Amino acid sequence: MLSNAIRTIWFQPRATIRRLLDETPLRTALILIMLSSIIGAFFNFAMPDEDMQNFTASGWIWFVILIVTPIFSLIGAVVSAGLYLLFARMMKGTGSYRDTLRTIGFAALPSIIPGAILAIVISVVMGSQLFQNPDFNTPTQDLWLSLSSLIMGISYILSFVVLVQGMRVVHNLSGWRAFFTVVLPSIIVTVIIVFFILLLLIPLFFIMAS
Repeated sequence: MLSNAIRTIWFQPRATIRRLLDETPLRTALILIMLSSIIGAFFNFAMPDEDMQNFTASGWIWFVILIVTPIFSLIGAVVSAGLYLLFARMMKGTGSYRDTLRTIGFAALPSIIPGAILAIVISVVMGSQLFQNPDFNTPTQDLWLSLSSLIMGISYILSFVVLVQGMRVVHNLSGWRAFFTVVLPSIIVTVIIVFFILLLLIPLFFIMAS
């Protein structure tokens, strides 16, 4: 079923999500979430900035990509599913927490396949320069990194579209209600994080100014 979903998720997201919800267990969705996070972490570290040079030069980079990132992605998915469920209920949604969590995993499909292929290509093209200073990249390496960034950006947009369509299916919502179910929690969480950061920084500013 998952192999068929890889082909149909691009053009028939709602029908594909329905089939996946009927036939695919939760553990598969959780694996998809972890795979997506590993691929995302790989591309984040593939061309590090100066602040990350010392870290990427250490032997901990693969530990972070393969172990730490998947664990935190699962925690994030569990929390996100709860927020989506809360807002879906506010929008008169009827789905369950379990199906909401599974939908997060299914929505990762559009980014996993191209991401996995590109990760292999980038590893071959970059060779020993992988995770190293981008100032020493060849034009060919820079071209592949830029092309990969573009393709991954498009795939993440498609994943977002699939997630919204999945919320329509799971919670029996209209398109706009499903859209706000996904977007509003992200906005509110961001505002809360910025608020608490400011609470910490403002006293620090006055202390340094005094």
